[in-house]
Amino acid sequence: MKNLLKVSFVLLFVNLLLFSDAYSAPQNKNIVTEKIRTSAVCGMCKDRIEKNLKNVNGIVESNLNVDTKVLTVKFDKTLTSLTAIRTKLNDLGYDADTTKRDVRAYKKLPACCKDGKY
Repeated sequence: MKNLLKVSFVLLFVNLLLFSDAYSAPQNKNIVTEKIRTSAVCGMCKDRIEKNLKNVNGIVESNLNVDTKVLTVKFDKTLTSLTAIRTKLNDLGYDADTTKRDVRAYKKLPACCKDGKY
């Protein structure tokens, strides 16, 4: 009987350790993930975009796939919006979905970051 009690206690302890992360923090339902098509063309674009998005309040994570030109961004929708993120990309000199880049910012980009449209 003592062994059964010990085994039960060990199993309970292991289950608590394994599943404690799943129950420790409630999921924030305000965090959303969106994809934005960009005009980025190289690794410097990736670095520039991801670095600048770190400074935007509400953005949790961003990752630009240079091959597909798609930016995946995770953000708190109570602190920022998809429109604001697109505007930030435009201000950096990049197209974002259907919104167009700021031409002056585009002209300041390094040559490798330009797609030749301006």
